[in-house]
Amino acid sequence: MYSSAVLSMSGTLYFSIDPPDEDHLFAKSSGGITVDGLSEDPDHFPLFEFLKPKLPCGAFCCRLFVHDWNSFIHVVATEAAFVEES
Repeated sequence: MYSSAVLSMSGTLYFSIDPPDEDHLFAKSSGGITVDGLSEDPDHFPLFEFLKPKLPCGAFCCRLFVHDWNSFIHVVATEAAFVEES
């Protein structure tokens, strides 16, 4: 089940947005995007293997799959929280 939420981060250490898939560049949007949050891991994001040893213990590491773009947003921060919107 999906719901609207806001991701708040502080102490941002890394933020990367993959380019949208070419087939999704001009797709009609409903005004928002649909994302799935997944744990970051080196099998799916090779640069993470290089980053992980340099991160502080307990850092928030997440990759967000943006369905509307067929691509990922990668984030690492010292603190983060998802707040569900009503």
